[in-house]
Amino acid sequence: MALQFGQVDRRLERIESLIEGLEKRLWMTVYGVVAVILTQAVQSILQFGPKGGLGG
Repeated sequence: MALQFGQVDRRLERIESLIEGLEKRLWMTVYGVVAVILTQAVQSILQFGPKGGLGG
């Protein structure tokens, strides 16, 4: 019985570590998407911003 519980415990630990890795990847993906969206928004603001410009 103890051997079976040990195996189950090891499997659960492995599953938990895999889930943690997936969670980190998911957050990195979310941050990447947000960064792309913000970059495009800033580029749009700079491109279509004030038409007078600073150059005179």
